[in-house]
Amino acid sequence: MELQPPGAIGRDVCARCGSAENLEPFDYHAYARRTHYAELPRGWRLAEFAKLFQGRTVYHQLVQLSVLICSRCVWQMRCRRAFLWALGIGLLAAVAILAWNGYRKFMQDFTQAQQAMEQLERTRPPSSPRKELQALDPDRRRSRIFDEREAQLQRAKDRALLFALPLRAGSLVAMVLAGLAVAGALWDLRWERMGQRAAVAAVRTQCRRLGLKYVYPGHLPGGQPCSQPLP
Repeated sequence: MELQPPGAIGRDVCARCGSAENLEPFDYHAYARRTHYAELPRGWRLAEFAKLFQGRTVYHQLVQLSVLICSRCVWQMRCRRAFLWALGIGLLAAVAILAWNGYRKFMQDFTQAQQAMEQLERTRPPSSPRKELQALDPDRRRSRIFDEREAQLQRAKDRALLFALPLRAGSLVAMVLAGLAVAGALWDLRWERMGQRAAVAAVRTQCRRLGLKYVYPGHLPGGQPCSQPLP
């Protein structure tokens, strides 16, 4: 049996704005205040999770309700939700782009240091273990300068990789999250879902007066429908 919240019985108007045009019924679920052992949790507090391990979880009774919502209110709800989704997706996309640009910059620094090291290796005089050849260049300062320059280039390469690799990983993660957010937005912005959200927003206060503690859009699994009006 579907329950009608106060003010919605016998009224063929939108529960949100009072319009009598382009009305559609949208179902949603709520939890009764009275508890019993069933399938739906009472809440998300730490004490409720502790009861799961103790085998004595207390649950609420699931109630199904339905109200009329006009198409204009559904569109308004969809536009607001679309703006929030677009804002989140835009932030993720911006983070992905900035991280990828930073990755490319540090990789350019790494490539330049690598090329400089290869050039230094080509200009280095050939070394020989023979003492008579080493005696031709008694001043070893040139080799020490080469070694210091090589160490500087190696540190530059290491520093570039130290920043480039995390930035690339962060960019890839942000792109994956943005793709998942797009999929989530397409699922969340469905007409039925937006109508359910508009219905919940319109009658949440009235449902609480009926004795319903938690009110949610959508069709939730488990629980038992309430066959009698709640006090």
